[in-house]
Amino acid sequence: MTHFNLHLGRWQTATLVSLLFIGVAHAQSNAGAQKSKKESSQTNKEENNRNVMLNAASANGPREIQIGLPSADVNVLENGLPVTYATNPHSVNTIWRGDASLSHQGLLKISETAITTGNIGYAVNSFTRLGQEGFNGLLNYKTNHFGLQEISLNLNGSLGQGWYYSGNIYQDFDPGTFKIKSSQYQDRTQIYKAAITKRYAENYKNDFALDTWAPLSLCNGTTYHLDIFVGKCSVEIFVDGGRIAMTNLVFPTAPYTSARLYTVGGQATVNHMTVNRLSL
Repeated sequence: MTHFNLHLGRWQTATLVSLLFIGVAHAQSNAGAQKSKKESSQTNKEENNRNVMLNAASANGPREIQIGLPSADVNVLENGLPVTYATNPHSVNTIWRGDASLSHQGLLKISETAITTGNIGYAVNSFTRLGQEGFNGLLNYKTNHFGLQEISLNLNGSLGQGWYYSGNIYQDFDPGTFKIKSSQYQDRTQIYKAAITKRYAENYKNDFALDTWAPLSLCNGTTYHLDIFVGKCSVEIFVDGGRIAMTNLVFPTAPYTSARLYTVGGQATVNHMTVNRLSL
């Protein structure tokens, strides 16, 4: 929380003081941004240290880690939902691969897995690659000396007017490490994905603003003392120790990152201003 201490000078003909909340003041925004950045940095550092390990017996599926407790099915999530609710008959490897269709892959901790899926163990968390501005493409190709041919291609872009597309093709030709008489390939998987996204306007800067008015006739004299408290989601003003009190909820994100004081019917000057960061 940030505390602004203002001393306003003589008002000539002003009868109202107005606080226009376009958002949180810059001082609090910067402090909140630093705190958010620190928390985000810690979270990203923790997530970056988690590796999605492949099973030594398979080049495609995530590795199953034994933690000394009764094991459950392999937990793989895509966009927050399990890719399969029953691994029999639909195993994870038949319907999900860590290919170019995914924008992010991470590993959930045991506690996160328990809360998310109700199972005990580690889980892979992934998110689909959605359409972005312009035209974008990503090609992944993998092979080995046994003759593996794994190809994954993603194409995505914009269609205009807030519409975006994304398409992905995955082809796996895996003969395995030994000859199989009944089949040419030990793993022959094909996966096709397509997504259409509609995005709506998020900039409400010119749509509305929050105004709070108070008559200065409630206070004596022509010099006023203002205490402004800027929190994460609110701004409060106290004039002359609480003779006038104003408060409003605000949005702690851009574009609502400024607060303005102005007068109606007169002029005012700021004689002194101090900014203090309060730690609770």
